[in-house]
Amino acid sequence: MLENKDAAYFVKQGVDNIMSGNVDAAISDFTNAIKLNPKSEEAYGFRAAEYGKLGQWDEAISDYTHAIALKESEINYIGRGCAYFMVDKYDKARLDLKSALRFNPDSVEANYALSQLESVGY
Repeated sequence: MLENKDAAYFVKQGVDNIMSGNVDAAISDFTNAIKLNPKSEEAYGFRAAEYGKLGQWDEAISDYTHAIALKESEINYIGRGCAYFMVDKYDKARLDLKSALRFNPDSVEANYALSQLESVGY
């Protein structure tokens, strides 16, 4: 199945599956991309987001952590911060959301998520 294909092919397939609403197929595609290129920040980030859709927060956090280790970005910090929020790790969520603001201080997503933390007393 992986022969004659590269990681970019599977990332594209994964995005197509996201657009079609096929979360499980998207996760499989991103997993194949990671097998072919373990340094694909993009594949880890996309797969993390799909795990989040399924409520698989530990898997999402793990993948966002890999993505951030490869390349820090606003979107990956927001994603991991929100995943931490969902598992009641509010201090870690706050740190990640504040890290996202380093990239874009006006980030609507990060600022909204921080306001949600404040609403639960963090």
